[in-house]
Amino acid sequence: MTCTACAVLSAMAQTAISETADIDTAADQGYEDTIMVTTTSLGQEEKIEDVQASVEIIDQKMIQSLSGRSVPQVLNEATGLTLKDTGSSSQVYMRGFDDGHTLILVDGLRRTGKYGSSDLSGIMLEDVERIEIVRGPMSALYGADALAGVVNIITKKAVGEDRASITIIGGMAENKDRETGIVRASATLGGETVSHTFSVEVKERDEYRLDQSTIATDLPKESKKFFSYGNNIKLGDDTLQTRFEFWDQDDTSTGADRFSNPVAEYEKEKRYQFSGIYYHVGDNYLLDTNFGYGKSDADVDRGSGSETTKYSQMELNSYFRHFTTDNVTNIFGIGAKHEDIEVSMYTQEADRTNYNLLYQNEWDITDNLSTVVGVRYDDFSDFGSAITPRLSAKYDFGDTEFRIGYGEAFKAPHFTNMYGYFVRGGGSTIYRR
Repeated sequence: MTCTACAVLSAMAQTAISETADIDTAADQGYEDTIMVTTTSLGQEEKIEDVQASVEIIDQKMIQSLSGRSVPQVLNEATGLTLKDTGSSSQVYMRGFDDGHTLILVDGLRRTGKYGSSDLSGIMLEDVERIEIVRGPMSALYGADALAGVVNIITKKAVGEDRASITIIGGMAENKDRETGIVRASATLGGETVSHTFSVEVKERDEYRLDQSTIATDLPKESKKFFSYGNNIKLGDDTLQTRFEFWDQDDTSTGADRFSNPVAEYEKEKRYQFSGIYYHVGDNYLLDTNFGYGKSDADVDRGSGSETTKYSQMELNSYFRHFTTDNVTNIFGIGAKHEDIEVSMYTQEADRTNYNLLYQNEWDITDNLSTVVGVRYDDFSDFGSAITPRLSAKYDFGDTEFRIGYGEAFKAPHFTNMYGYFVRGGGSTIYRR
């Protein structure tokens, strides 16, 4: 288990500089108050200027203005992020941390993927409403793996109006490689009580070679199909939202062995995801429960033989927000997550159960001074437990804002670290793990 702690002291002139480009853009256009963040308050929206963390928002307007053809390409526009995107898979590096130290969420929930990891390539861009990027240790809210920060992708929700859209993208690289065809379509139907949303995306991209004389491809031939359905049901003051997603990947590429002979490679995966959230509104409290179930069935050959993954994950979280006074909010949370994974390169089938408890206090002491104090306890069935605290304070001097914060985070051992098996040749010696 890897742990980290971080303390932050910042000063910000609100009318002149900002932690994110989005805040500046919104302020210039006069609608800063409409930028909302959910990641730092466990799904409850709050104004971005009230957030006690380093936050960047890539909103719908910015997504539409970018030429990105996938979520990784759009996210690559964020400040301080480095992405490795092959088209078939992607990796995120934040603030110099290694891949795997940034937690990837979709609507606050984790996703399944090859080898038990998350992959932004499996998220349909047509579904994305905005992307929230929170920098710094966030294990006090989300548990393991949030050392560098959190990337939370917020999907589009069904609205009470009928509308439809279709987008067609085509092109190729300068050397006439990488012919691309992408078709995206979405629609919303319904009224104020019940509404539905549908999205579909088909992506076909030819392989790419930087040097046309080489056998191996630098980028694979991509073939991906996405589908999603979501609904929004009003039950008086309460709300139920559910969502289903399907992703089918069938990518191929060409590698080369040590004798420069061509080697066929591929990445195939079918992924299913069902999730939902129920909001209950009380007199002085909110109770929201989110749940998710994901399943991945993958087969990958990168030149060394077929490696298969069968991975399923169930997650359930419930948060009780009590508005104790006009200035004090107390949040209590409880959650559980269970994972089952079978990978051909692992020494055994594996499973993990994680239970958590959390508490967060948000206190507006004065009109200028506010604090956030939180702590989370995680217990894992296969390696132990962790307690992660978080605290921050913010003082507003008018045009200048000071914030100081401290937080801790940890990374749970990956299944590959615990159960991985590989054979590596070195001269006349064979190394096994």
